[in-house]
Amino acid sequence: MQLRLFFRIHFYRIFLNIFMKYLIAFFTILILVSCSESKEQEKFLNVYREILIARDSYLDSIKASKEILKIYTKYGFTAETFKKKYFEYAANHQEFIRMIDSLRQQITREMSIKKSRTQKKDGNKE
Repeated sequence: MQLRLFFRIHFYRIFLNIFMKYLIAFFTILILVSCSESKEQEKFLNVYREILIARDSYLDSIKASKEILKIYTKYGFTAETFKKKYFEYAANHQEFIRMIDSLRQQITREMSIKKSRTQKKDGNKE
């Protein structure tokens, strides 16, 4: 009876040890994938941010298009890969809307600050 109890306890210890190793490995992989995804999302948002600013900055669509191509190259995208990534994020509608709204608000704040600084500088020159 005691021998059977000993083997049962020993089995559970081995099982828990193996289970904990797999659990730790699982969470490590999960954390790495999460970090990788957030970096990829941040990269996408930086590209999209610069594209929106470029479109706003250039009245000439040809110049804007050239600038956008430079932005793609800067971040390692092509027009096709960026479009593909855009639609991947857009598949999750609510998260995508939240992400883009937040980005647009940030850009609006930055542009208004930049505009007010420019106006102040122009006012000081007069």
